[in-house]
Amino acid sequence: MARLASQDIHEILQMLEDGIRFLPRVTRAEKAAMRRKIRRQYAWLAGLTDPTAGMVVHDLKEKLSDLFPLYSYGFAERLEELLKEKIRR
Repeated sequence: MARLASQDIHEILQMLEDGIRFLPRVTRAEKAAMRRKIRRQYAWLAGLTDPTAGMVVHDLKEKLSDLFPLYSYGFAERLEELLKEKIRR
């Protein structure tokens, strides 16, 4: 039963938070709400057993369905590559 390490989860969540940093026309309050929503995913990610990169990205897209359309083109692919790297360890 492989699980993601705490440090790996922090890096994944940091990537998601960094993605909202440069969003145009989003107020500070909206960005703070987005960060809270992202940080709430920690417990879910920590509880995953034998995760796959595709499954995690798919579930994150569902859980953060209002955020993913705002990210830049190719963000989901970069996230999946990071997840593949973290899961291989």
